[in-house]
Order: sequence, then structure tokens, then C-alpha cells
Amino acid sequence: LGSDDSVGGFISVGARRVALSATSVETFEQLSYDISQTAFSDELTRAGLVGCTPLEWTDSCAQGFLREKARRFFRRPPSDAEMQRLTDVVRTVSSASDIWTGLSYGLATMLQSPNFLYRVELGRLQDGTTWLSYDGFERATRLAYLLTGSTPDEQLMDAAEAGLLNTPEGYDAEVGRLMLSENLQNTLSTFFGENLRLQEIRSMGKDPALLDPNLRESMWNEVELLIRDFIWEKNLPFGEIFLSREAFVDSNLAQFYGMPAPSQEGFSVQVREVDDPRIGLLGTAGLLALNAGYSETSPTKRGRYIMEHILCQEIAEPPPGVDVTLEPVPEGVTLTMRERVELHLSNPGCATCHQAMDPLGLPLEHFDAVGQFRETDHGLPIDASGSLADVSFDGLSGLAAALAEDPRVPNCLVQKFYSFALGHQLGHSDERAISDLVASYNAAGGDFSELVRSLVRHDAFLFALESAR
Repeated sequence: LGSDDSVGGFISVGARRVALSATSVETFEQLSYDISQTAFSDELTRAGLVGCTPLEWTDSCAQGFLREKARRFFRRPPSDAEMQRLTDVVRTVSSASDIWTGLSYGLATMLQSPNFLYRVELGRLQDGTTWLSYDGFERATRLAYLLTGSTPDEQLMDAAEAGLLNTPEGYDAEVGRLMLSENLQNTLSTFFGENLRLQEIRSMGKDPALLDPNLRESMWNEVELLIRDFIWEKNLPFGEIFLSREAFVDSNLAQFYGMPAPSQEGFSVQVREVDDPRIGLLGTAGLLALNAGYSETSPTKRGRYIMEHILCQEIAEPPPGVDVTLEPVPEGVTLTMRERVELHLSNPGCATCHQAMDPLGLPLEHFDAVGQFRETDHGLPIDASGSLADVSFDGLSGLAAALAEDPRVPNCLVQKFYSFALGHQLGHSDERAISDLVASYNAAGGDFSELVRSLVRHDAFLFALESAR
């Protein structure tokens, strides 16, 4: 079927624009028949699936099965017209075969339906306004996929059918229940994983002379565990993660960092010494290596990553025809990466963007292409000075302190989560919602769970402009 497309860094945004090819449609069709035939080929399996023994397509058993499964797959009760179409399929096939085969084709029909394959959220126009209000089942779907990463459960569906999700009390009760779901942590991991491109750590190409490929999985796990512990378990503001001295290491990563091996198998948390030059999220080997070259560092990649993923400052692509590669070092000459970057800045077509990115990447020069600490660059002293918003500093610790105090960091986090949760790229109509959510997040002391609660209660989540349909 192909991989999901990411737009603006998020698959949820890309999913709004998905268009299936003829080949994908045929594949879905075949899969639906394979699944239904497998489910109905075994007597015990089909008995558990249907829950009764149908005698003909008109009886309560067959009709009940179709209605219950359609409600589950469409995430709402089927209309009379939809029930009639499903019944016609079952009747036609049953007449030529038997009722079990008919029901298997009925199931396959549901699995091919756009109402199953897509989240259909149309809303209803509010009288005298241009706002569309999502109905109870649409709200249930939006809540479930954001907070649990899956389709609504029976309790949520029942609440929607009873009209409870259209009342503040009923809606808040379901939000509170779903917020206790362990699956919410998976949503957290998905959001940060996509926003920070963490999955790419597991497949990044590196010179094997510098990095054992097996260490990439440990690097990815460390970042995942640090974020989950810091944001979810401790409920600390995201900005403070840059100052954290905790490291989640297994035996392989501990050896890479020069730390004591864990006393037990798997990962354990260790606290870095005060004089350890490695600190916080940006000091993890995974992120340092991700934003570097095959065997060399890249202040520009590292700076751009911070600008775009942490500060929400988009960097334009280079103009056509501009060579972005660093000039080769003349034979017999030794230069640091900073010196090479400064030579590149002499190109007027490159200077503007590099002046924004490089001051954030150069402070990380004490860490090589795989995130290993180094004192020198090609035997030369490293100048790790940098700046952010007219604040000058030196090295990773200075950069981390600057980011921890920069108000753009929480603002960017809110913008990114909002885009992830609503599945669209930001526009002018989202400015009020972003402002509201930033205020709520800051008022809650940077508690991410409160950001989630505020977002799902906000009008931007419960309503849509008619023009957005």
C-alpha cells in the first residue's frame, strides 16, 4: 500500500491529502476479501465473530451482525440506506451459496467502505454562523484517535449515542477517562517521534568505523525514554529538558558515554556529573548523530534542526543553482569545521540562512558526527561559541540554558502539537487557538497533560469553519 506521507512533519496532516491509486484500491479490495474469508472459514472463529447462528439474511442474527459491525467500523450507526446495501450484498451471495458466505461478503464490503478507510468528519452548520459543530460520533472519533491512537471503544460510542458528548459534563467525563489510558503515552511518543524525527535515528547512515550500527537502537531508545520520563512521568516543562542531567543507558550506550554499566539488563537512568559537558536532550548521542553527516559534523544541519523543530522558525530551501556543499580543504591545510563554515559564508547566496542556523549548530562542535565528545577538531582547538536572539554563549550548556529561557520553545511545542492533533498545517484562523493554548500551557507550569486537556476542550477541536470542509 506504500508508506504514509508526512506533511509539515506529521502523518496526520498528510492523511488529509491522501489519494489512493488504482493499485491501492485493488489491494484494499483483495485484503478485505482475504480477511473476511479467513474470519469465516473456521467455525469457531465465525461463531465468535457473529455471536449467533444465522439461518437466512433476513433474520435478527444476520441483521444484528451487520448493524453491529457497521457501527463499529463506520464509528457511528449505519443509515437505513447503508443497511439496505449491506443486506443486498448478503442476500445476493447467500442465494448463490450460503448465509455464512453471504455474511463474509458483507464484512468485506464494510472493510472497503470509505466510511471505514477514512475518518469522515463533516460537522453540522450552526444556525446563523459559518461554524460547523462535530456531532457526538465525530467527537468520539476525534478523541479516540488522538488520545488512544485507535477507534472509539464501546463506552465512548455509547456516550456518543446517548448524546453525552454534546454536553460539557459528559464530554469532560470521557476526556478524563481516556486521559487515564496507557495508550495516551503512545500518542505522546508518536507526536515527539514525528516532530523530532526520532525514528530516523534507527536507520541513519554513519561511517561504521565511527559507529557500530547496533548502537543506533540504543540511541533511539534513550531519547524516547528521556522524553517520556521528563514530559509524562515528571510533568516538567519542555524547555527544562535541555538542562536535564539524566541519561537513560543500556550497557552499550554506557560504554559509548564512558559511564558505569547498568547493574541490570536493559535501560536504567543515571545522573551525569556536574562537570560532564553532555547535558539535556540536545546532548543525546542520537540527536547529535542524526543531525550530522556520514563522518563529519554539520553545524548547519544541527542549527536548522533547532530552528525548525524547537523554535518553529522555518528555513527556506537554498535558491536554485546554489552549491550548498562546503568548499574542499586545500591539500596540506588543516581547518576546523567552524573555519570551513565561515569560508562558505563568503558566498552571498548562502550567508543569510547560515547566519540564522550556524550560531545554533556551532556550540555543538565538541561532539563529532556520531555524538562522541571530543576536545579538538583535526587537532585544532574548538571554538564552540554561539548565539540565540542576541544572547551569546559557549558550548552545549550555554545553548541549553538559552533555549530553556526562550519563550518560543513552549510556543513552538504548542503549535506543533496543535497541528499534529488537528491534522492540518497552521493558518491565520488558528492564531487565536494557539494563543489560548500557549497561555493555558504556561499557566499550568508546562504540564503537557494539561495542554492535551485544553486542546480537546477548545472550540478549535470541537468545531470547524465551513470553508475548511
